[in-house]
Amino acid sequence: MGMLIAKGGLPYRDGFDNKGPFLYILNFLGYCINKRYGVWIIEFIFVLAFLIASYKLALKFLDSFASFICVVFSINSFGVVFEGNMNEEYALFFLIVSIYIFVDYFIFDRVNIFKIFICGLCFSAVFLLKPNMVILWPIFCIYVVVDYLVRQKKFPVKFTIAFFAGAVSLAAPFVIWMGVTGILNEYWKDCFLTNFMMTEGMFIPYELFLTMKRFFFESMMEVHLVFLLFLIYKRKNVVFNFVYILFMFLNLYMTSMSCFNAMHYGMILIPCSLYPSCAFVRYCFDTKLKEKNKLIYLLLAVASAGLFVFLARNISKFCVSMSEGNSIDPFKGDIISLIEENTDPDDEILVIGYACSYYVLSDRIAPTKFFYQLIHVHYPDGDDIMKEDINSTRPKMIIFENDLAFGDLYEHLDCYELIDFEHGVWLLKDEYTP
Repeated sequence: MGMLIAKGGLPYRDGFDNKGPFLYILNFLGYCINKRYGVWIIEFIFVLAFLIASYKLALKFLDSFASFICVVFSINSFGVVFEGNMNEEYALFFLIVSIYIFVDYFIFDRVNIFKIFICGLCFSAVFLLKPNMVILWPIFCIYVVVDYLVRQKKFPVKFTIAFFAGAVSLAAPFVIWMGVTGILNEYWKDCFLTNFMMTEGMFIPYELFLTMKRFFFESMMEVHLVFLLFLIYKRKNVVFNFVYILFMFLNLYMTSMSCFNAMHYGMILIPCSLYPSCAFVRYCFDTKLKEKNKLIYLLLAVASAGLFVFLARNISKFCVSMSEGNSIDPFKGDIISLIEENTDPDDEILVIGYACSYYVLSDRIAPTKFFYQLIHVHYPDGDDIMKEDINSTRPKMIIFENDLAFGDLYEHLDCYELIDFEHGVWLLKDEYTP
C-alpha cells in the first residue's frame, strides 16, 4: 500500500485492505526511505521505542537490573517481532506509553496536561492502525473521570480537553486528507465493515472461548493475573488492580473476537503484562523479603534465562530480516525474474492469492483495487464486486499463488499463455496486448 501511495494511488480507493491509514503512511515513509529496507527501519525504530518505554515504566518500580529482567520476562510471551510490518508491532509503543501515563496517575499520583495530551495522541495512533486495539483508553479514561469526581467533586474538564486535543491533533490530518481525496466512505467500508464481518466467529461461544483460551495461556496471562490478585489480597492499589484486570480480560476479548488464531493478534497483550510483573516484584522488595534481595534477583534471573534466549532469537531473526529486506527465497526469486524479464516497469501485474510481496519486489502495481484476495474475507459491497473488478482488467501478467483455492477466480485466461507451470505464471498474449 505504501508503494501504491508513492506511485500516486490512494488506499481504499485504489487498493483494498482492512487496516487503518496510519499503517499505510508508515509504509509510504518506509518505501520513500528505501524500497526494500525502509519499512524495516521504521519498524525497528518503533520496536526500539517500545522497549525503551517499557524499561522506563519498570524503573518507576524497580532498579535497573530488576527492571531489565521484568521487561525481558514480560515481552517474551509472543516475542517482540512477528513476521514484520504488523499493526500490532507499531501499536506496542503507543500502548505502553499510555499504560505508563495511567500508572503514573493512579499509582504515583503524578500527572500533567501534556501527558494527558500525549495519551490522547496515542489513542488516535492505535485507532488509526486498528480500531479493535483501543480498549485501554475507554476503560482507564472512564476510571480517571470517576476517580476525579470522587476526589475533586467536579468533572476533569482540563484533562478531557487535553485528551481530545491530543486525539484530534493526530486524527484530524488523516480525516482531512481522506475527506479531500474522497476516500472516507471507502475507509469506513474497508476498515470497519469488513473487520466487523470478519468477527462473525465471536457469535459462536465455543470458538470464541477456544481462541481466548489460546491467547490467555500463550501470553502467560494466568501468571500476571495471579500477581494482581495477590496484590489485591495484600490491599495494594486495590481499585486500580481490579480495573487493570478488567482491562486485561476485555483486551483479550477484543484480540480474540475474530476467532482467527493468528498469533500476531496476541501481540497487543504484551504491554499488559509489564505492570503486574513490576508491581509484584516491587512488593517483594518492600516486604519482609527485602532482606533477601539477592535471592529474589537470583530467582528472577533464573526464571528469565530461558526467556532471554527466546528474546535474543527473535531479535536475531528481526536483524536478519532487516538486513535482507524482503528476503527472496528461490521460488519467489524465480517469479520476480519472470516478472522483470517479461514486463516493463509501467506494466501491471495481478497476483491471484495473498503474495503481495511480488508487487513490491518487482516494483509493479495491480490493475485492480483487489490486489490480494482472502477466502475468509467478505467484502462490504459483496464478494461479486471483487470478482467483477478483477475480471474487468487485463494485466500484463497473472501469478496464481494457489490454483486450488483461487484457480477459478479469473475468467479470461484464454487471453493468456502459461509460461511457467511450476510457478503458475501466465503472460498476456500479444494479440491482446494494448
